[in-house]
Order: sequence, then C-alpha cells, then structure tokens
Amino acid sequence: MAETLAATESSILFNSVYKILRDMDRISQLPESVVHHILSFLKTPAHLVRMSVLSKTWFHLTASFPILDFSIGDFRSRESFFKYVEYTISRFCHHNIPAQKLRLIKFLGEPADLDIVDRCLKRLLRNGVKKLVIYLHNFSDDQVSGSDSDSPSASDMPRYRLPNTLLSVSVLTSLTVFGCELPSSLMLDAPSFKSLIKLKLDNVYLNDEVITYLVASCPLLRVFKIRGCHGFKRFSVHGHQHLREVDISFDTPVERIDIEAPNLSELTIADEEFSGQPQMNLASCEKLTSVYYEGCPLPNSNGVNDFLSNFPFIENLVFYTTYSRDNLNLSSHSLKTLVLSADFDFDEIELSTPNLGLFIYPCSDRHSGLGISHLPHLNACMRCYPYDSISILWFHKLRLFLDKENGFKALNLYICTDQQLIVLEKIQEIELPPYELGHIELHFEHEESSDHAAFVDAVLCCFRPRSLTLRSSFPLNDFEEQSDLVKLPESVVHHILSFLKTPAHLVRMSVLSKTWFHLTASFPILDFSIGDFRSRESFFKYVEYTISRFCHHNIPAQKLRLIKFLGEPADLDIVDRCLKRLLRNGVKKLVIYLHNFSDDQVSGSDSDSDSPSASDMPRYRLPNTLLSVSVLTSLTVFGCELPSSLMLDAPSFKSLIKLKLDNVYLNDEVITYLVASCPLLRVFKIRGCHGFKRFSVHGHQHLREVDISFDTPVERIDIEAPNLSELTIADEEFSGQPQMNLASCEKLTSVYYEGSPLPNSNGVNDFLSNFPFIENLVFYTTYSRDNLNLSSHSLRTLVLSADFDFDEIELSTPNLGLFIYPCSDRHSGLGISHLPHLNACMRCYPYDSISILWFHKLRLFLDKENGFKALNLYICTDQQLIVLEKIQEIELPPYELEHIELHFEHEESSDHAAFVDAVLCCFRPRSLTLRSSFPLNDFEEQSDLVK
Repeated sequence: MAETLAATESSILFNSVYKILRDMDRISQLPESVVHHILSFLKTPAHLVRMSVLSKTWFHLTASFPILDFSIGDFRSRESFFKYVEYTISRFCHHNIPAQKLRLIKFLGEPADLDIVDRCLKRLLRNGVKKLVIYLHNFSDDQVSGSDSDSPSASDMPRYRLPNTLLSVSVLTSLTVFGCELPSSLMLDAPSFKSLIKLKLDNVYLNDEVITYLVASCPLLRVFKIRGCHGFKRFSVHGHQHLREVDISFDTPVERIDIEAPNLSELTIADEEFSGQPQMNLASCEKLTSVYYEGCPLPNSNGVNDFLSNFPFIENLVFYTTYSRDNLNLSSHSLKTLVLSADFDFDEIELSTPNLGLFIYPCSDRHSGLGISHLPHLNACMRCYPYDSISILWFHKLRLFLDKENGFKALNLYICTDQQLIVLEKIQEIELPPYELGHIELHFEHEESSDHAAFVDAVLCCFRPRSLTLRSSFPLNDFEEQSDLVKLPESVVHHILSFLKTPAHLVRMSVLSKTWFHLTASFPILDFSIGDFRSRESFFKYVEYTISRFCHHNIPAQKLRLIKFLGEPADLDIVDRCLKRLLRNGVKKLVIYLHNFSDDQVSGSDSDSDSPSASDMPRYRLPNTLLSVSVLTSLTVFGCELPSSLMLDAPSFKSLIKLKLDNVYLNDEVITYLVASCPLLRVFKIRGCHGFKRFSVHGHQHLREVDISFDTPVERIDIEAPNLSELTIADEEFSGQPQMNLASCEKLTSVYYEGSPLPNSNGVNDFLSNFPFIENLVFYTTYSRDNLNLSSHSLRTLVLSADFDFDEIELSTPNLGLFIYPCSDRHSGLGISHLPHLNACMRCYPYDSISILWFHKLRLFLDKENGFKALNLYICTDQQLIVLEKIQEIELPPYELEHIELHFEHEESSDHAAFVDAVLCCFRPRSLTLRSSFPLNDFEEQSDLVK
C-alpha cells in the first residue's frame, strides 16, 4: 500500500514538473541563428542528436543546421555512417538554402561507396556550400575497420571524381580535396569560383596547366596548398593580386617555381624526397618575408646563399635540410628568425645576420615544423633542441659559437630523455670564462634523471645568466641531492627570494627543494600586506606563523613591512604581539601602515556587522621596545601613535638614516627631539601630521632631504643643516606661507613648494630670498597677483603650475635651462632629479583651450630674450583646439628655434593636423619631432605639413 501511494505521488510530481517546463520552455523560443550557433560547438553527430531532444523546436532546427560534418571515425559501421549521411543531407536540402560547411571523411572500401557519396554531394551542391572538405582514401577492406572481408582491394577501387556541378558553386569560399579526381569538365567550363579564398589539394593528380588555370579562375584566392600531388613539373602563378600564402609539398622532382604575386607573404616548399632544389623566380614578391623550406640547396660552396637570394626580403626562415657541405655559411641582412634542422656542429656554422633575433638550432624533426607565426620572438635569443649526446665538447663548441659576436642575450635548452648526457664532471676543463647572458631557460621533458642536475651545474659553469628558469614535465624530487644549484650560500638564496612580490610567490619558490623551504624561515625580508590575502584570518595566520619561524633564528630582520586596515580591536593585540617579538632581535627597515577603517569600508573583511566603527577604534601605539632598536636604519609609520616613553627614554636611533611619519600626532618638541636623537639622519618626511606649529632642526650635519606636508597652518620653519640639498613644503590647504629661516643651508639647491607666497607685489621674490642658492624649483601656487615677476641668477630649472597668461609672466633668470609651464596637476609633482635637462628648453602642458590668442601670447613670451632654443608641447584630448585657420593673422615673423617636439595623447583628432600647421606658422624650428600615443592614420590628408 505504501509503495502504491509513493508511486502515485511520484507520478503526480513528474506531471506537475513537466507542465511547468512545458509552459516555461524558453529554450525553444531562441532565434534560429542562436540555436545554430550553439549547435556549432558540438563535436560529433551523437552530441548533435542528444542536443536535438531538448525540445521539438530544436529537433526541427537541426534539419536546417548548415554545418554538415560526417567522419567515418564517429560511427561503428559503414552502414550506419551512410544511413546518417543520406538522412541528414536529405532533411537539410528540403530547406533550399546553401550549407555553411560540408566535411566528409571516408575510407573507401566498396564501389557502392562512390555512388552514395556522388548522390549526396550532387544534391547538396545544387543549393551551394561555402566550405567544402572531401577526404576519400582508397584502403583495402582489411585496412578499414568494419568493412567486409570479400570487398575489393584498394588497388581495384577507382578514385572518386568530383561532379562538374562543383564548378558552378559561386558561394564557395574554401575547398579542401584529398584522394579525388578533379571534375572532368574543369578545363572546358570556366569555374565560377569568384568567392574562393582557400584551396587545398592533397593526393590529387595535377599537371602544369591545371595549376595555372585553377589559380587564374579564383580571383580572390589567398591561400593555395598542394601536397602529395603528382603529375606537375612546374608551378606557375602570374599576376595574382590577393594571394598571401602558398604551400607546395612534393615527393617527385619539380623543375621550376614561378610566382608573380605582389602580396604573397608566406611560402612553404617541401621536397620530401630531397630530390633537388627547383629553380625559382619570385622577384616580384616584395612582401614575401616568411619561408619554410625542406630540401637541399644547390650543391656548391655558396648553395645556401644562392638559395636565399631568391628571397631578398626574407625575415623568417625555417630551413630543414640534409645539405652536406663541410660548413654552413649563411648571410642575410633582413633575416630576423632562423629555425634550422641540419647536421652541423656549432663550429661549422657561420652566420652573418646582424638583425637576427631568434635562432633555433639544432631543431629535431618534431620541432622543425614550427609555424613562424607561432614562435615567441624574444630579442636576441638562441634556442636548442639537441638530439645527439651532450658532452663537454658540445658545451665547448656552443660556448665558442656564442663568442662569434652573434649578440645572443638569452638561451633556451630543451632536454629530452633520449639525450645521453656524457660525463660532465670535468666541465671545468673548458678554460674560457663564463659567457654573459641575460637569461637561460632549461626544459626537461618526460622523466627525471640524475644527469639533469649535473647538466644544470654544467650550464652555470659555462654561462653566467642574470636570471635562470627551470621547467620540467615531472617533479624534481631528487634535484636537491644531485645539483649544486640548491647548495647556494644562504645569502644568495635570500637575494633570489628578495625579488618575489607576494607571499604566494614565496611559498611556491620554497617548494623547489627541502633546503630552500628551510631557508625561507630565515629569510629576513618580512612583507605582509592585507591586499595579498582573501581574509583577515588568513592574513594574521600567515603573519604570526612567518614571524614565529623567523624569530627562532635569533637574528635581526632586514625589513618588516606591515600594511593592514584595522577593523576589530583584536587586530591591535595581534599586531602588538608580533611586532614586540620581532623587535627583540632588531629590524633594519620598518614600515608600519595601520589605517582605521570601519568594516564596511574594508574590501573582503569578514568581521561581524556589529564590530566597532573606525571612530570607535583606538589607534595602535608603537611599543617602547622600538626605541632601543639600535640597528634600525629606516622607519616609516602611518596612522599610529608614537611610543609612550619617547620623551622620557632617549631613543637609541644611532643608525637611523630615513624617517617618515604620516598621519601621526606630533608637537614642536617631539620633532626637534626626534631629529636630535638620530645623528645619522639623512631623510626626514612628515606628511598629514597634526599638532605642530613650528618645524625646528638645529645643527644637524647629515640631513640631506626634508619633506613637510601639512593641512593646518604652520607658523615657522627653521632648519640649520649645512648639507641639506632638497626641501619640499606642501601647504595643502593654501593657508599661508610660513616664515622661514634657511640661511645656513648653503647646499639647498632643489625646492618643491605648494602654497601661496606672501600677498604683496614682490611676494614671489621675497619667497625666493629664503633660498639664495636655489637651482631647481617646482612651484605650485594659487598666487593671485596681476603679474608674476620672478628673479633669480642661480635658477636653472623651473616647473610652474599657476594661473597666469604668458603675457603676465616676467622672468629674470639668465641661467634658466628648463622651464615647464603651464604644468597641470598631474605633472606638477615631477621630481627634479627625474626631469630630462635639455639646454634652453621650454615645455608646455596646456590645460585650457588653445586658440590663436594662445599662440600669439606664447610667441611674444619667447621674444622676451629668454633664450629658449627648444619647445615641447604636450597636447591631451581634453584640450579644445579653437579654430586655427586664421593663424596667419599673427603678423610677427616666425620665431627661430633649434627643435620642436609635439606630443599628442590618448586619441586621434582632426584638430591635431591643424595644430601642427599652426605651430609651424608661428615658429621656424631646424628640426621637428611628432610623438603620439595613437597611430596618426589620417595625418597626411589633414595637414599641409606633408604636402
């Protein structure tokens, strides 16, 4: 009874679900083109049939599916194959539409096969097909799976002849034929192949006339491939404008290859029997840059170069040859990539290829067919696939080959299991010094061998790369015991690890060997950033684990960098515990960045919704133990409070060179006391710090750089530091220039100032009087006087961001060599030391509209005997270039300049050409440079410059 009730309930449930699905069948409502696109991803007829049962609509749509793909390999028997082919083609042809693609692959075993193929193909061709692949191979029945034992042998089977209706299929774009005969009326009826782009003939009988006639009948043909075809002695193509790629493969002698195709770019010639190089005439193929050649050049002393003379513009060559001369001499000024498979030692190869960027040799059979377009082009790289034994002599010859000034900077070696690595212990007998390389990459394939470790050691004995990569298709389990690589000194391993960017990279590197895993525990650079982790828990778990492992070694850390957005009070306890533990042994560089953000402001934090907001979170106070770290050389603190005993216990910062405080509370006494406690301090930066009114430093002998940034008023800056050379003062709220006393800073030559000078007629020069030895000034101001008068005999570089027209600026700066103005916000922060100093150069980053008046004022400004000889203009897309056609209204003669450089950024505009013409109307440079972040495609049509 219970079973009957359960069955009834199940039936009711099934019917309910069926009705819901029937009413909500959105799949069946998809457009026909979308359904066909989905079906195009299916691989076999079985998949197509399964997909068609999704709905009745989809079943009917499979009948009009225009991709017909039939391969005997997808069926269990000949009968089921042909039954499916005839049924599918019959359903499709009822729609009277051309097929997108027909692909028919069959190993012919019975004469009846030909009749079925012919019947189906003729029916389909009546409506047309765009892509046609016919692969019919005559095999005897015992070679074809599933054929009957009494069927005729392949030698008795006639070849299938393509129907004449094929010649009238005007929509055909791609045709591939294997093992068939061409239509009988080919040479009688002109084919209507007006759309054919790709033609491939394989194992098809051809003669010279058929080849020429076929190509001439396909005006849009781009790709023409003939492989394994018999009957032709010459390959001739004349006056074809669209042909891009030709592939000729033959196993009987071909006498001559004549191609006249101005756009041909890629040519493959494969003489599979090495019967001898055909004569070639390719002189008109000026775009032919990529060649694959398999065969033998003419057997004379200059055979290879005679062969290359057929390709004067060649850039990429794959050369697979049994050329048997004593030496291989190859010369080409255009060659950039050479893939060589031949039987020469390195000392038998002479290359004169000054522009060669990639050389692959020796290249085994399985690598010789690498397509040019698929090769990664590394600058000046040599790649080896050695297929003989590798010995000390092999290394010696390779080393000498690289010495022949070939300029290779990178080396790739692919080592397979079938290479015998002959005793390499005596590799030191090579008396040549290690060859300097930018990079070496070693690939070990298939299985591990104890010889691989010796090979790595041999490579590093012969070559000195700046970087090394090991790649393997198997785990290098015993590599540690076998190779000297992992026996590197601890300091060297630590130096390698220092280049890694994230903890994830560090963990991956540590699994290279057990030794390296243990050495990561003593790695003295501890870098923890919350951005490298998915959650708060994983971050702190890694921090505590790593610091615990390191502290067991009782050595000072080289660097600790801790970046965390605080979201919970518990964060402070973990940070304090880890930092105190590390400070006991000391740290040289310390960066602590702790920002109080509420939980909803921290991306990826998983703290509870009721955790306190940032305003409720106390700031982290640095521990007092920090004050006793005598090895500390650099300290950066953001968002923390200084140690509570700072003003009570004298800090032991006797090694501190750099101190940066950001968003930290300071008062005047703390600043003075801190600097006095750091006798070797060179760089002192305070940014966004509150609580101080005066900045005072007295009698400091080592201080070189001071950076003061504030957003509340500062009254006075007093610095007595005879070696101070660079000063930054950033009044972010423009609250008013502080009083300054810098008279003793005789080496202060570079100043960055953001703010406003005193609001009087001589305010700027009064400001400059604080810096009598200034040479470089970045001046970012909202100074609001009618004019800017600036006078300095020492000034050499001036970067100015202000709101003055050119006619409102008066400079009395006889030694000025570089003037940048107007300078927008994004350029105003350029560091003086990073600016390219061109003699007497003015550079403009205009951020308003550019008009005739702008040009006129710039022209008059340069007339004021400022002596500028070069002009750089940076034009961005947000500048409006106001009608410049009437630029000739400026009646002044063109201003003489040595050089003008124009930079256009982001996107092309028709105004740019007018701007260049306007520049050349106002100025007469001896040379002009145009730089652009986009291609100047229409510049020629738009500008009078190129006319």
